[in-house]
Amino acid sequence: MNSQETEPLSTWVEVDEDHDSGSMMLFGDRSGLMALRDAIDMAIAEGEAPVAAECIEFSGVRRVDALRTPEPQSFQSKLAGAGCLISIAIGFLIFLLGLWQLKSLIQCFLSGSTEVTAISFSPIPAQLT
Repeated sequence: MNSQETEPLSTWVEVDEDHDSGSMMLFGDRSGLMALRDAIDMAIAEGEAPVAAECIEFSGVRRVDALRTPEPQSFQSKLAGAGCLISIAIGFLIFLLGLWQLKSLIQCFLSGSTEVTAISFSPIPAQLT
């Protein structure tokens, strides 16, 4: 065996994404899954059980008999979502106004109009000139 190669773990279980289905799955070898199953059986019977194997991502298993309810969204997260939507809407309106102005500018250019509609700004006040 090469010194750079690592030995496979004898007992292991991990949570990872299944690339074929895109969902989260438990992966592990037979002894790791059996150790986890034993801990689950003990948690079902006694309420809680530690997982003894070192190479398992779980430190224990706990049974919870209460219904799981989703946590309500906080006011700040709702406000942030509304702020993002408003920002996107304002950005879209600015984009549309820019297109409208570009259309007007192209029409003036094609019609040969020499009328200047831009406002010029002089950094020197008119009184000083």
